[in-house]
Amino acid sequence: MEPVEKGVSLEEVAALAAVLYALEERPARDTRDTRPSTQGEDGSLWAWQGKLALLEGRRQMLRMRRR
Repeated sequence: MEPVEKGVSLEEVAALAAVLYALEERPARDTRDTRPSTQGEDGSLWAWQGKLALLEGRRQMLRMRRR
């Protein structure tokens, strides 16, 4: 651990340590809702659009092979 700079009180160090500990204990995201979201910060909308595009491409390839 790095030494504390001069002028920093023990109370400030303790407060910072408490905040860092609380951040470590908190889960990264809320995992209670397991439904797939259609849009959001995690790019899930783009993921679903990409999956649909792949399926559409496969469908078209199979249709071309049948001809």
